[in-house]
Amino acid sequence: MKKVLLTNLYYQKYTGSELHTLEIAKEFEKFGYEVTICTFSKTYPLLGECEHFNIIEFPHEKLKEDHFDILFIQHYPIFDYLCTHYSIQYKYIIMSKLSSFNDFESLPKGYEKADLISVVSQECANSISKFTNNYFIFKNSVSSEYFDNYIENKKHDLKNIAVISNHVPNELYQLRNELQKYNINYFGVQNTPVLVTPNLLSSYDLVITIGRTVQQCFACGTPVYVYDHFGGPGYITQENINKAEDFNFSERGFSKKSVEEIKKDILNNYSNNLTNLKFLYKYAQSNFSLENTFKSMISGVTASQRNSFTLLEPYTDPEKTRIRAYSEFFPLTPYLSSDYHHTSQLYFSNNGELNENDSTSWPIASDYVIKRTLHIKSSSLFRFDPSSNSCKCQIYKVIVDGEDITKECKPANSSLDENQISYFLSSDPQYIIFHPIEKEIYIEYKVSALTNMDLDKIFKTQQNNLTSKQAEIDKLYYQLHPVKRVKRKLNNK
Repeated sequence: MKKVLLTNLYYQKYTGSELHTLEIAKEFEKFGYEVTICTFSKTYPLLGECEHFNIIEFPHEKLKEDHFDILFIQHYPIFDYLCTHYSIQYKYIIMSKLSSFNDFESLPKGYEKADLISVVSQECANSISKFTNNYFIFKNSVSSEYFDNYIENKKHDLKNIAVISNHVPNELYQLRNELQKYNINYFGVQNTPVLVTPNLLSSYDLVITIGRTVQQCFACGTPVYVYDHFGGPGYITQENINKAEDFNFSERGFSKKSVEEIKKDILNNYSNNLTNLKFLYKYAQSNFSLENTFKSMISGVTASQRNSFTLLEPYTDPEKTRIRAYSEFFPLTPYLSSDYHHTSQLYFSNNGELNENDSTSWPIASDYVIKRTLHIKSSSLFRFDPSSNSCKCQIYKVIVDGEDITKECKPANSSLDENQISYFLSSDPQYIIFHPIEKEIYIEYKVSALTNMDLDKIFKTQQNNLTSKQAEIDKLYYQLHPVKRVKRKLNNK
């Protein structure tokens, strides 16, 4: 079976490079490749989208293979670790660049020997044109499920608006006050992180976003307004689509607007934008089909058949020693070591006792809804630790052997429980559930780091509780103390 190795700095959340890696991996799988992904950090929820892939987290896990038909290299720090710790051999190598300004997207050493450099836009291609012209513009592309969701002549009535961004500017937050008659929801790292799907986009009458989500809206026929923290063109028309595409439908290349200007533009031009939906759908079919773009890239790279392998060796021995040292420190940097990493753990019992040997754990990212199905057996009870740190946790659903037991999941050591959220000051937060598991358990939950506001709320609540307890003690003392009782009797006379 043919083998491909992909790299990405991290593999954790629903962000651009991670989702691009996932899409490319799935396309390789369709072409009959066994997929391995190397990264410095892996967590759920993204792991839940590809549990059948072989995902190696350096330096904790070791790569067992060293021969690959294709290397798909993204982010030079993980590439540097790979080629200074392993003797990798390959037939073809593709280097991917998704940004013209992010330092981690710089071309790695040895780029001139790559069979192809994949870039995400003309803007990105321009940033490397003085170094090489051996590039392929792999535009943000859309899988077939989005096109399948398109309904021609679908009726749109502007009521529900989604803002999808990991960096929402103030003017888009202010838009909620300006458009109070409309329902506006915010999705992204700063708000509600979700995996964008055709059903999500199709449930809104307008999506305000940038980047890959723009093409996804084109494909499923959802009206889209392109704007973010640097500005943007607004509605995409036949007149501005080429310029917007050159900048990867980012906000770059266009000016910022005031919240009043955005409001007027959205309302005054919404009907005109609806007449462009069919044009945008067909444009996406011709230019942004993931299957067609991937096939074009791979067929070009593998046009010349190769039977022999080449050693991945871009560095001299002195360079290799230096690069090896720095690459081992990289996983410890703030880019990857952060308080948004947690480890969840489930303890199960076959003899009425709980211990580390009878448990399973998994890494998660903070603020994302995590969904896990585990095939285990537990005799009478089990324990769920959402994190190995102090945190707040919301349990959405727990199903054991088909039975919903969510209401039985009570926190064992929380400091505060409010609005279905449990706040844990303990670094060992626990839920203990007295219920047997015969075959499997499904758990859906979200963990977040405690904020200063959370801590203030916990301490104030505990202080109020202490004040209330002290009042009760004082009352009992007054009622039961012998001298107080005598004085009370005398006063009553």
